[in-house]
Amino acid sequence: MIDKREQILARILVTLGTVQVGVKAHRNRTDVPESQRPCFLLFDGDEEASPQDATRHAQFFRRVTLGPEIWILLGATEGVGSQLNALRVKILNALLFDTTLKDLLLDDEIVYEGCHSALEEGRRIEGSMVVRIAFTYLLRPSDLAP
Repeated sequence: MIDKREQILARILVTLGTVQVGVKAHRNRTDVPESQRPCFLLFDGDEEASPQDATRHAQFFRRVTLGPEIWILLGATEGVGSQLNALRVKILNALLFDTTLKDLLLDDEIVYEGCHSALEEGRRIEGSMVVRIAFTYLLRPSDLAP
């Protein structure tokens, strides 16, 4: 069986691919040339088990919060800041209201944690933004059995 973490990340990637016509989503890729931008990059990210569940036996469930990194990459273009903000809103709407994704989570728990933007000046301004969203799910050791 595919574990819940993988199911969530796969669904995020599918959802990102529907955010904006003509904007592709890639997973764990760092080599996207400027000619293929704008694009979204999904990096698997860290996860943290709830300390409240730490005293339980190893076979019990754990609440786990997954924090992937979602990057928006823009090539050199006019209005970089406004474009980054518009794509951020579209990503948030797509992920926060995706019912298939919510069904994978514990109590539909998706939390927007913020973003970080970077503007780089070359011949023209290029931009990127990292959007941080936390997804909490229930890890059942029995689901991981081969």
